[in-house]
Amino acid sequence: MLLGIAAAVGFVVVVAVIVVMIRGDAPEEEASPPGSDDMSEIRRLVERNELIPAIKLYRKMTGLGLRESKEAVERFAATGSFPAPPPIAPAPNPEAGMEAVRQALREDKLIMAIKHYREATGLGLKEAKDAVETMRDEMRRQGEIR
Repeated sequence: MLLGIAAAVGFVVVVAVIVVMIRGDAPEEEASPPGSDDMSEIRRLVERNELIPAIKLYRKMTGLGLRESKEAVERFAATGSFPAPPPIAPAPNPEAGMEAVRQALREDKLIMAIKHYREATGLGLKEAKDAVETMRDEMRRQGEIR
């Protein structure tokens, strides 16, 4: 059991480091419509095997998440064309999944609570972790958990 928890925590740390490396410390900018200059820059970066900057630019350009942008840039590197943009998903309903988050916190399952929170809100890992930790602290203050 302890080994499983340690592996899960290690995985979360690795994912967090990757997210920080990709996102950097710069504030998120609004997605801009793809232009030929942006596509030329992505093409140039891929040709120079600079995939991380290409993924960053693609994310900025499209507003897609890390996984989708990485897959798109990798496909572009392999085939020379980008995949069709995915259909727009309905906006997540945060209140619908909050009880699952609270229950996971009551069971002292922080990683599961973060997962539920991300599913309910669509937020990234760091934002979800910070929010769940704040929620946990508030539940402790109210005596709902230890």
